[in-house]
Amino acid sequence: MSENKIVIFRVDGNNDIVFKDNDGNESMEIKSLVQQEVIKRGILFLGMQNFCYSHSDEDIDITSDALEESLSILKDALIERNVKKYLEGEPVQPVFRKP
Repeated sequence: MSENKIVIFRVDGNNDIVFKDNDGNESMEIKSLVQQEVIKRGILFLGMQNFCYSHSDEDIDITSDALEESLSILKDALIERNVKKYLEGEPVQPVFRKP
C-alpha cells in the first residue's frame, strides 16, 4: 500500500467484507492483516462472517470483540502507513487470478 492510500471497506449483501484502497482496488495486505489478527483471537475469518441460530450470544460477542481489536490494530498500521510491518507472513493472494 503506497503512502497516500487509506482503507475503505464495505459489507455487501453477501456478508463479504471488502478492503479497498483509494483507487478502488482490493487491498490484499489490509485483508491479510485483518485475517491474521482475527484468527489470533480464535475466529476463522476469510473476509465474511455468517451467523446462525446455533451461535450463542457469547459466540457473537467473541467474534465482535475479535473484529474490534483487529480493526484497532489495522487503524494503527494505517496511521503509521506501514501495514507490512504488522504482517507476520506474506499477504494472501486472490484465489482467481488473471493470467
